[in-house]
Amino acid sequence: MHMDAIWRSWDESTLEHLSFDIKDTQIIANSVITATSGVHPICISYHLICDKEWRTREVSLLVSHEEQPRFLHLLSDGEGNWSYRDGDPIAELEGCIDIDLSISPFTNILPIRRLHFPIRPTNAMPVVYIDVPSLSLERGCQRYTHLKRNGPLVKYSFENLYKGFTKEFWIDEHGLVIDYPGSFRRKVEVEVEVAE
Repeated sequence: MHMDAIWRSWDESTLEHLSFDIKDTQIIANSVITATSGVHPICISYHLICDKEWRTREVSLLVSHEEQPRFLHLLSDGEGNWSYRDGDPIAELEGCIDIDLSISPFTNILPIRRLHFPIRPTNAMPVVYIDVPSLSLERGCQRYTHLKRNGPLVKYSFENLYKGFTKEFWIDEHGLVIDYPGSFRRKVEVEVEVAE
């Protein structure tokens, strides 16, 4: 199955076009993001590969702007062991299965799909948090809670347990974010009612 999604930030400073394919043995996502909030426009592209269980196996990011471009390439065995492209292990990320990209709502799909759209609150989950545009790595801890359903749409609560941050958002039947208040809105071909 092939899908495309477009998100715009609420302040209209970023625009993301994501294209991804769900295949028999893996999920492949490619995205391009333009950001105009700073002094110079920035282009961010990322490539993400997950196995059929939605566990991240590889992620690469390129940040292009007038200064020196930044590049990050991480590999994972899907069991919580991470390394750089050259094979150097990243001990501080041990136990993390999912990634969280600061500039994209797409990575919310990973734990939700991996855990089969859980109805009960998820356990606290360690994640690899990647800040964009710095591409710095940080170990995070997150939890998702199913709040309600409205037809094919589901509302979840997201908690960053290290930073005390909570946000509620709607996803569609594929797990893609429709509305992430204050952060991202997805451009959809048909307006969908997500009334409270």
